[in-house]
Amino acid sequence: MDISFHWEGPTIHLSGQSGSINPIASILLYSGFVLGAFITFKGYQWFRLKRIIENMPKSKIRSIAMGLVEIYGKVKPYGDNVLISPIGKQNCIYYASMIDRLIKIRERGRIREEWRSAYVKMKMVPYFKIYDETGEVLVKTEGSKGLMRTIKLNPSDYKEGLNLEAVKKIIEDDNEMPKVMKILMAGADGTDKFRYYEIAVKPEDNLYVIGDAGRNPFVESGAAQKSEEAIMISKGKHENIFYISEKDEAGVIKKLKRDSLLGISIGVIVMVISLTIILIKLGLF
Repeated sequence: MDISFHWEGPTIHLSGQSGSINPIASILLYSGFVLGAFITFKGYQWFRLKRIIENMPKSKIRSIAMGLVEIYGKVKPYGDNVLISPIGKQNCIYYASMIDRLIKIRERGRIREEWRSAYVKMKMVPYFKIYDETGEVLVKTEGSKGLMRTIKLNPSDYKEGLNLEAVKKIIEDDNEMPKVMKILMAGADGTDKFRYYEIAVKPEDNLYVIGDAGRNPFVESGAAQKSEEAIMISKGKHENIFYISEKDEAGVIKKLKRDSLLGISIGVIVMVISLTIILIKLGLF
C-alpha cells in the first residue's frame, strides 16, 4: 500500500487493487452493463406499446383506414396457409409444441431426476385472415410479435400421456427438426416418461392484432369489391409496431404492463450493479 500526503489531507492509492480490471472480468462487467441497457430498452418498448394500445380505439374491419390500426376478430385461413400441430394434429395457423423427457442423473453417488427438453417447435403461417361482423382483412405475419415469443410454463401447464413411440414418431416426422435431436432420442427406452404442452390458434379462434394497414399486393388496384379487401395488415416500414395475440385488449395491456415493469426494473438493477463494480475496480467510487 502506497501512502502520499498532501496539505488537504491523506490520499490513499491502492496499487494492484484499483485502476485496472482483469480482462475477463472487464468483458463480463461491460457485457452486463450492455445487457442491462438492452433489457431496459426492451422494457421501454413494451411500455410504449402499452400506452399506444391504451390510447387507440379498436376499429371494425369495414372501417379500417390506412396506417396503424387495432382490430379484434376471428381467424380464417387464407388459401392453403394451414398448419397441422405436431402433437394434437389440429388444423391451425399457429402452434407452439414442447415435449420434455424425464432423465436420471447420477450425482455424488445419488440419482436425481430432471426434466429436459426433447422437442420444441413453434411455427406460424405467413398469411391468415381475421374477420368480424363487418368484414374480413388479410394479415401478413412476418415480423410480428406476441404469439412468436418465449413461453414460460409451470409444471401444472404440462400434460402426460405420450409414450416413447409417439414421441419418436413426432420427431421423425418433423423434417425441420435437427438430426441431433433425433440422435439424442435414439437412447431412450420404454421406461422413459414424457410430458408435453401444446397451444394452437385454430380457425374461428379470436385474435388481437395491432399493425400497419397498407395496400393488399394480392388485389389489383380498383378490383376490390369491398374497401377492406384492398387492405393488408403487416409490419409497417416506418412504425415498428406489429403485435398479434390470443389475448383480448385487456389481456394484452396487462401482459405488456407486467413485462415493461420487469424489463425496466431488472435492466436498471443490472446496469447499476455492473457500473458500480466497474467504478470500484477503477478506484473511482
